[in-house]
Amino acid sequence: MGFEFNILDVDINIPSDDIRDYTLFISGHPGCGKTTLVKQIPGSFTIDLDRGAKSHAMMKQQAGNWLEVKEIVKQLVQAKKMNEKAKKAKNNGEKEVEIKVGKRKVILPVDIAIEQTGKIKFVSIDTINQGKQYAKDFILDKKNQEYLEEGKDKQLDSFNAIGWGKDDQLERELMSVINDLRDNGYGVAEVSHIKDKKYNRDTEDEFIKVVPDLQDNERNYLVGAADIEIQIDVEDVIVEKAEKKNGKIVKPAVTEQKTWMYLRANTERAAKSRFTYLPERIEYNYENLVIAVKEAVQKEIEYGKSIYGLTDEKVNELVNKQDEKKVKQTEEMLEENKKEQEKEQEKESINKIIKEIKNKIKALKETVGVPKISEAWISLKIKDPTKVTDIEIAKKVLDNLNKIA
Repeated sequence: MGFEFNILDVDINIPSDDIRDYTLFISGHPGCGKTTLVKQIPGSFTIDLDRGAKSHAMMKQQAGNWLEVKEIVKQLVQAKKMNEKAKKAKNNGEKEVEIKVGKRKVILPVDIAIEQTGKIKFVSIDTINQGKQYAKDFILDKKNQEYLEEGKDKQLDSFNAIGWGKDDQLERELMSVINDLRDNGYGVAEVSHIKDKKYNRDTEDEFIKVVPDLQDNERNYLVGAADIEIQIDVEDVIVEKAEKKNGKIVKPAVTEQKTWMYLRANTERAAKSRFTYLPERIEYNYENLVIAVKEAVQKEIEYGKSIYGLTDEKVNELVNKQDEKKVKQTEEMLEENKKEQEKEQEKESINKIIKEIKNKIKALKETVGVPKISEAWISLKIKDPTKVTDIEIAKKVLDNLNKIA
């Protein structure tokens, strides 16, 4: 996909008011409602790393290590591409379409294919804290495997023992998963635990702030990837004050718990938003979040109208142009995917032929001898037939071996 840009074609961006088009970072104490919030998003799917989603009726898949996380994400990307392929097939008047996701390849009626591959719209990583640990273990195992292949006896016993560059590797692993999902049109939720963090701890001005349970550099890129950071907090609210008589409490205060979603930072907690007009906090409720985002987007559009003199008709025109651009990008993605599939199929075919070549050589060694066998590829000016990458040449080697036999 080439870089197509012309400064003369620049238009005003009109933000979407669909929460599924954004990346959320949701933090809070265990049991505060993080998973409950995410599961209410239509088409939501959770990569369950903390085993915390088993009590919920929702689409989910548990992952026990980083390789499993990467495989889930790979299949989500494949499903998105197959969904676009199925839609294109329907537009072309086709009745059926071949779908391949993971190890499964099936031919389905186009409507069923569209439904099956498009049922997931939004992906939650629950929790990113456990995901971070899985990624660390993956990087450590990979490093130790490199040591074995290099013939070193040394084995590292912890992620920190890797030394220089380990944090950059961790960032690449975590962000590759998030970016693969975002780049392929999924909304993403990073779910996190929280902790109390002390600031100015060496001065009399020390204070505590509630932040995601991550290292500072990890918060920079993980929270930095989010469009909205939501911190959920359950607070005790006094609904009826205590009664005193002669300095003694004769009736205790009546309290109730109220849950809030903080969308902006304050002196006590961390939160952020790329939306100018989101409030500092709203009462915990999925519908309240949807309404807050829609209102913030509408205010942003009204701001754009006042600054750039946009009319309602012009806004609609810009939205349509953005949709057309997405369609074009999707078609380019499908074309790239087709080329990738062709390369993969060619690689599989070559590997199959190479396997046949190896088996044929092994069998012929017992009958005609090595010098005679080597004629099968020397005449083609090939040094090693097991390292051929051109499928036609590999076929010729195998054909010559068959003639010798």
